[in-house]
Amino acid sequence: MVRFYKPKRGTHKTRSFVEAKIESLDIHCRGVAHQGGKVWFADGVLPGEEITGEVLDEKAAYGELRVQTVRVPSPERLEPRCPFFGKCGGCSLQFMKEETQLDAKKKGIRQVFSKNTGMDPGEPELVVSPVSSGYRRSIRLSTLFDARHKVLLVGLRARGSHDIIPIDDCMVLTDALRAEVKSERIAKVLNAFSDPKAIGHIEFSEADNGIFLLLRIKSALPEHERELLLEYEKDSGVTVYTDCGDGHGALPVREGANVPFYTVRGVRITYLPGDFIQVNGKVNEEMVGTVEKWLAPTKDDEVLDLFAGAGNFTYPLAALSKRAVGAEIVSDMVKHGRANAGYSGIANAEFVRVDLSKAFSSESFSTGSYSLAVLDPGRSGADVAVKYIAGKKSVKRFVYVSCNPVMAARDLAGLLGHGWTLSKWGMFNMFPETEHVETVVLLSRDKA
Repeated sequence: MVRFYKPKRGTHKTRSFVEAKIESLDIHCRGVAHQGGKVWFADGVLPGEEITGEVLDEKAAYGELRVQTVRVPSPERLEPRCPFFGKCGGCSLQFMKEETQLDAKKKGIRQVFSKNTGMDPGEPELVVSPVSSGYRRSIRLSTLFDARHKVLLVGLRARGSHDIIPIDDCMVLTDALRAEVKSERIAKVLNAFSDPKAIGHIEFSEADNGIFLLLRIKSALPEHERELLLEYEKDSGVTVYTDCGDGHGALPVREGANVPFYTVRGVRITYLPGDFIQVNGKVNEEMVGTVEKWLAPTKDDEVLDLFAGAGNFTYPLAALSKRAVGAEIVSDMVKHGRANAGYSGIANAEFVRVDLSKAFSSESFSTGSYSLAVLDPGRSGADVAVKYIAGKKSVKRFVYVSCNPVMAARDLAGLLGHGWTLSKWGMFNMFPETEHVETVVLLSRDKA
């Protein structure tokens, strides 16, 4: 039962509150409650809990609550182990058991596919979930100049805010990254800059060949600041790159500096600091291995990898097939994708730069005799690319990798039951204790 009430009138704007009992969790692990045909959503709660929540948004059929009080907590509620829980915007599900998180995500994926395609995909073929600490090989730290205290704050964004939460530890990072964050060395260096307000965010990543730092700044570095960064490199062992927004991208402060790389399925993949990489190396290894297994390429197959990045799927699949082509819009990623041919010793992979959000059937690469494909788009999905694959009669199987299962279900809705079958799917909990999840779906073309 849900009861509404409002606080006594005063000089402030009237605020509305709801008392509710949480019934279930949605795909994002938000609590769900019903009242009079309206659905209420709330973060930070568990099924069975009774809460008081402030109304943040209200529509005709649903509304969103911000929890004020958990009046009756669930016995399943855990004590968050991170001192920054509830302050920074990450790891928002530390109060929830792993099996509860996975169950909510699994049920949510099945529900969105059933709703959008009319077909229940059934139980996943596999669920991959790593340990919830020490897994993250990259982190972006925000900066904010505190004019009152004349200090540059370095930390993580507060949840739902632009405020900075200074941190001196982060337990989801790999051991090496965690140690560097705890040292606070980079904050001391940046506070010695002549204009700390010109510093944007910074990004650490741990590659197979060391730790790398990207510093985003508004203008080129003066020589004395470059010397400070070179001294930081010497003291920390971290390789520093800068991007001053002049269109040249990430450049090393030291001539001849290493270029970062990681290895997946035995293949070396280079990238630049600031480029997108899957932050969970172990889960990425399993995910790429699963795509290999499900597509099962042979030396007779040509493979098309759309939204290829620098070749995370392209090169492992090229090693097993006759030929693989990776298509990507980001110029630097295409450049590194091409360079990876030399590093990997795999000569049958090609890379093309193309905008996959627009029709691309007139592009020369699209005429290839591809029998297998993989799509790994961003959160906005791959509507155009899916339509291309559906119309490509030579494609017999393809895998859709998605960080947004809702959009994946919408993209694939027109295929299922219309010449294609969802053969199997898997769930990869790439970011434990967050609402995010990677979904991998194998589709097979029906035989005529």
